[in-house]
Amino acid sequence: MKLKDWLMIAFWTLVIAAGIAFIVFYFKSILTADVAPVVHGLWEKEPSSFWRWTPSGAVAVASTTYRCGLCGRGTAVKSNYCPNCGAMMDGNADG
Repeated sequence: MKLKDWLMIAFWTLVIAAGIAFIVFYFKSILTADVAPVVHGLWEKEPSSFWRWTPSGAVAVASTTYRCGLCGRGTAVKSNYCPNCGAMMDGNADG
């Protein structure tokens, strides 16, 4: 091989190495997400009742409400997450 061929090989090797170094630098400079740890909780059932007025008089209506085991907020809808503290309601205490 001639000297010119070796110089071209060396040039392109440096270009590729610089490109790889740039990519590595770029990925190291990307900021990570600022996230909170996942908190697990459990819905606690609470029986509740209320009076519904009808033309024939008052009727007691029984229903079930749920209370977050961590923050204590009550809700009528049993969802996957507490709307107040954001705890995942799967009952898993380990995480």
